[in-house]
Amino acid sequence: MSSDIQNALEVNKVYQEALIQHAEQMETQLTEVDSLLSEVGTYDETDNANLVPVYVEGAIRFKAPVPSSLLLKPDSPFYAEATQRTRYCYNSSPHPMRSRELRTLSDAVKQENQRSNVLGLPSPLDWEKVAKQVNIYSILVMVIFDLNALKVSLCSNAKHSAEEYRIKWLGEERVVSNSNKTIEPTSFHQRRVLPEGFDTRLTEAVQIYGLDNWSLGK
Repeated sequence: MSSDIQNALEVNKVYQEALIQHAEQMETQLTEVDSLLSEVGTYDETDNANLVPVYVEGAIRFKAPVPSSLLLKPDSPFYAEATQRTRYCYNSSPHPMRSRELRTLSDAVKQENQRSNVLGLPSPLDWEKVAKQVNIYSILVMVIFDLNALKVSLCSNAKHSAEEYRIKWLGEERVVSNSNKTIEPTSFHQRRVLPEGFDTRLTEAVQIYGLDNWSLGK
């Protein structure tokens, strides 16, 4: 009986020593955590400009619980929201075009413009005249830029829509400044306060699309 008690005391002594060592290790770890927390507390957010992205070799891209492709299906209960988000991401991300694409686009527009002149049609690129013509000319404008998009896609791996090419061409090649005299009411009211309720749609658009995406709020 006395030997059993002696063995129990020895085991208890070993156990107490192990607990003491574990407590010392935890105390050391807590001290290190406290030092890290103190460093985080004094961290200056202005240093974010100096941060660089970190790429982990062999890392696997994260996966969402539900694939976005399922949300874009017509029978999805979130189809409208997913479609709106996809359109927002596409319109708010840059789609650069190379100089070779721009040259091909410019040449294609000139060819189609010359073709219209030969056929005796009003130039579909003259937007002021097109707006006064039958809808067939508006359709012709989009058809021409569909053809231009096809021509440009043959010289580049990047794919853009006909509307993107039309907007790009208008911005690069068709820049027109309005030098008309400013009308009196506009020059008189250079700054004015909008009436109450008039800017509700503008406020909602800013809340939804942000400050840098005015084209999405139209």
